[in-house]
Amino acid sequence: MAGLAVIVAVVVAGGIALNVYDQQTKIDRSTPTVVVTQLVYEMFSNRDDEAVARFSCRKAELGPLRELLSGIKAQEASGGPNVKVTAEALTLSGKSEVHAQLRLSAPTGDGIENWIFDTADQDGWRVCAARKVT
Repeated sequence: MAGLAVIVAVVVAGGIALNVYDQQTKIDRSTPTVVVTQLVYEMFSNRDDEAVARFSCRKAELGPLRELLSGIKAQEASGGPNVKVTAEALTLSGKSEVHAQLRLSAPTGDGIENWIFDTADQDGWRVCAARKVT
């Protein structure tokens, strides 16, 4: 009987641990602003194309963001300072358009760029396009 109780306890504990792990590692695409924040983080901080794809529409038009990243990488490769990019002041316009400021932080100073992200609910929100506001 004691052996059965131990087995049940181990199975229950394993189930709880699996549930906690699942919740902690779950991809959050719950809102347009959350997915924009996640995409910017994965693209500029982690520089992880596979993770960026998880937050993007199938045929996403992210060329302008990729150009910004390429410029940052080129600057860093030529000995320039590392640049940290974060999404700030995100506001939802309508149902799916997110206006955001991208802060480009470097030891030499910060810069702010205004961007618009088009999102769509495709089994969770995803970024379909990004364009810099001039």
